Amino acid sequence: LLHEPRIAVNTRIVVVGATQTALAFLESLISNPGANFRSLTMISPNEKNGDSEKFFPIDSEYPEQKLNRLAFGARVKILKSSIKSLDREKKFVVLDDNCTLVPYDHLVLSAALEDHSEQPLS
Repeated sequence: LLHEPRIAVNTRIVVVGATQTALAFLESLISNPGANFRSLTMISPNEKNGDSEKFFPIDSEYPEQKLNRLAFGARVKILKSSIKSLDREKKFVVLDDNCTLVPYDHLVLSAALEDHSEQPLS
């Protein structure tokens, strides 16, 4: 056989944050030759250059061309929102609209870094 079938993985994986680490994690899942992850979700309020259609950081190692080659938009559900709370026992995330619940089997928190070097040390 020229091509082995990929195993369907229906585990709900939710990634919070559109950081380069989060993108690299999702790329590793998408590029896995033996598995077809069917329920990948990314949650982040990020915008690029103020354009709501552009989602990822300006200095990203993942330009639009690379994301298009990976068919990222077709394989990862992208929710432009913030998280208000999460329930670890019931395994769901509440988005900032208070109406949307996002269930998960595995939750990955990938917080962005902030530069506080100009703030005085106290």
